[in-house]
Amino acid sequence: MTTELADIESAVGSLLEAIEVDASPLFSSVLAMAVVDRKSAVAAALDLQTPAVVFGFDGREKSAAGSGFPGNPRLLVYVVASNLRSADGARIGDVDGVGAFELMHETAVVLDGAVVAGDRRIVSIDDRVVLSNDRTIVFEQRWSVETIADVAVPTFDGVAIAGADSVVSTQVGTLKARSIAFGFPGIDGAFRHGLGNETRTIRWVGQLRADTHDGVGAIEIGVAELMGRGSVAVMNDSVGRTFERCAIDSFNRRGERYVHPLTGQVAQNFELDFVQLAG
Repeated sequence: MTTELADIESAVGSLLEAIEVDASPLFSSVLAMAVVDRKSAVAAALDLQTPAVVFGFDGREKSAAGSGFPGNPRLLVYVVASNLRSADGARIGDVDGVGAFELMHETAVVLDGAVVAGDRRIVSIDDRVVLSNDRTIVFEQRWSVETIADVAVPTFDGVAIAGADSVVSTQVGTLKARSIAFGFPGIDGAFRHGLGNETRTIRWVGQLRADTHDGVGAIEIGVAELMGRGSVAVMNDSVGRTFERCAIDSFNRRGERYVHPLTGQVAQNFELDFVQLAG
């Protein structure tokens, strides 16, 4: 029988093993272990052929106050680079091998935001150097494995208008029925005749992501053009629900764009409101 942590561990291992540089695996060794503490993890990593990566869990984060549920699993990843030629080679790489900086970067790019085990998203906490000498460097990366409800790419008229890399949650507004009340002379009470549903607002909230500023700009321009045309189409949200007769009502950039410190992707927080027409 598989468990939550076993499923996550297997998925993370597959992601790390699949990283390639120049059509060859980035890591010579990929090891999953029950990470009890940093000392045991580093000791295991130093016994492996480098470049190496060791990963595992060291518990859960604190749960949200009053939630009654345990917190998210916390994942530790250790990347190890060694170079017999020089400390510079261990740090930035040379003809003898890949440096620790590149190992850390490639691992971060693959793991950050990755959805694993169906409905878990890996989110960075921090990273640091935990061992460094003339020939070997070990980086520690800490990750939170969030449980998410939103696992699909939302679409409008069949198109992922927020971009394939964006992170989007959907907030569905209140649905109210339209009706008229009436009565009959001599009969106690009131009667009601249904007239269908009122319009309601459905909001996408999240973060636009692309590799460049131009990429984020292209997403924003595309949304603005659709909003200007007043197109009415089917909207599918990030958990697979379908909403008929939707039109884009407003687009709001929240805060400034920024460059993600680990992945280098450009990110823009946003809100996108749809109005679902009455029917």
